[in-house]
Amino acid sequence: MERSIAVTGATGFIGRNLLTLLPAGIRVKALVRPARLKAFRRLFPKVEWVVGDLSSPQALEKLVAGTEAVIHLAGAIRGTSYEDFAATNLKGFLNLVAAASQAGVKRFLYVSSLAARHPYLSPYAATKRQAEDFLRQSPLRWQVFRPPAVYGPYDEGLTPLIKLMLKGVLPVPGDPQNRFSLIYVFDLCQAILSWLEKDPEACKIYELHDGRPGGYSWLEVREIVARITGKTPRLVVVPENILRMAGYGSLLASKIIGKAPLFSHYKVSELCHPDWTCDNEEITKDLGWQPCWPLEKALEEWVTNETGRNL
Repeated sequence: MERSIAVTGATGFIGRNLLTLLPAGIRVKALVRPARLKAFRRLFPKVEWVVGDLSSPQALEKLVAGTEAVIHLAGAIRGTSYEDFAATNLKGFLNLVAAASQAGVKRFLYVSSLAARHPYLSPYAATKRQAEDFLRQSPLRWQVFRPPAVYGPYDEGLTPLIKLMLKGVLPVPGDPQNRFSLIYVFDLCQAILSWLEKDPEACKIYELHDGRPGGYSWLEVREIVARITGKTPRLVVVPENILRMAGYGSLLASKIIGKAPLFSHYKVSELCHPDWTCDNEEITKDLGWQPCWPLEKALEEWVTNETGRNL
């Protein structure tokens, strides 16, 4: 019997990778904005594309109708205010939960962010946490994934940094000793597939990373790059106060040009937080998932493929 799932954020970085990895026998319905319909219908012709966004109850009703599971990937990562993030990360989320509840969807996976662990840091973190808190009160059988920084094909966030450090320059926000976990997008997608297969009963929040206990420091990243390239990249440490000034400048520029920024003083608080490490114990125990792509392996693939298409 064919299974049917609904996916939001399918046209984004994580969603595009997930669509390429979903096994045959799963019918996929996915949300798409009108301007992107033609391109994504061509890229993924087997997907049933539903035109609309999270602000449209009608589109969401059509999206979830007849599906057994919802995978919610969509989210706002750009904004100048709390309201900018809340429009998608909270209000749109509430619309989706309402539609899924009314349709009797059996399972709901919210791919949130490790930032939700510290909601005081930024509007992005706050809205992610508020969405999680709302989900706890819903009638749905839910699970939440909290990945750390995700990178891989179609990523526009970490890819510029990776290119720079492989060329010999490693910009460091704040303290080089700060620690953080990472996850390659294929590992995250495999965790989602494990969730689909295992069908966990307990409503639960899972953190997940690339398999390196205790994560990385920027100094350890430099050592990894040196092993791969044979050249130790030069650390360029940018103090938090300088980054914060640049963030305010980015915010001002965005208001002038009318485009929401990816980098702002809010993002600086996230970037300079001293501990973004996490633990795989619970997700491995419940879903049997194990990561396969530590940073060193992913960077080796990048270097092997001169065009960088593996990332």
